[in-house]
Amino acid sequence: KVFALDAAGGARLPEGQRLGVYRIAEEALNNVLKHANARQVQVSLTCNAPEQLVLSVVDDGRGFDLSSVSTCHGLVMMADYAEAIGGKTQITSSPGRGATVRLTLLLSPTDLPALASRGGGSRTIVVPFRHLTLTFTSFRV
Repeated sequence: KVFALDAAGGARLPEGQRLGVYRIAEEALNNVLKHANARQVQVSLTCNAPEQLVLSVVDDGRGFDLSSVSTCHGLVMMADYAEAIGGKTQITSSPGRGATVRLTLLLSPTDLPALASRGGGSRTIVVPFRHLTLTFTSFRV
């Protein structure tokens, strides 16, 4: 089943940035499925007025020591995608405490009027998936 969270008025990021955000979310969720042994994952996409988009993927899994996986292919790939689209990733985790992948993407001035004009509000979708419960939240301020 596919769920789409569309911006009001058809506001969209440029194709390259949309693909980068998608790929980072995809890799973060793939890592949760492969390594985390999590029961819940929360994915949120926030448009913080006036100039940034924040993607956050938070799981309640086993976590890991960041110093032991700093050259892991998936983590490096997420950082490379973020840099390519003008963003930055921050990964936080510790053993037994889950993990958080956060992408912060600065929006260009041409994207701002359409994205900022959407107004406030939020949508949350809860999806059972394999052994996980995925919670997707999209909100704007």
